[in-house]
Amino acid sequence: METHKYSSIPILSNDGEYVGTLTEGDMLWYLYNNDTGMSRDELEEMPLTVVPRRIDYEPVNASSNMEDLLSKIMKQNFVPVVDDCDNFIGIVKRKDVIQYYYDRA
Repeated sequence: METHKYSSIPILSNDGEYVGTLTEGDMLWYLYNNDTGMSRDELEEMPLTVVPRRIDYEPVNASSNMEDLLSKIMKQNFVPVVDDCDNFIGIVKRKDVIQYYYDRA
């Protein structure tokens, strides 16, 4: 997250299904409320499943229309995209949607 300057990332199951969204705030509150005493290297190995998530970004199906995407992107930094089996395909960033409409204006 630090390297790519992301403030939130999608979490996937081992099967590739979208599980939820982890934010910097989720991690900071977890560390603040739990004196882990762990080193940075140990923290990097910690499973994400131990960190409670405040909110999960709602995904859209790959076959969703633009209206569904827009209603979610107005409230979220990105929208996860899943297929009919709930397998994660990728994300649509708010910046990309704005750029799409800007280019057509």
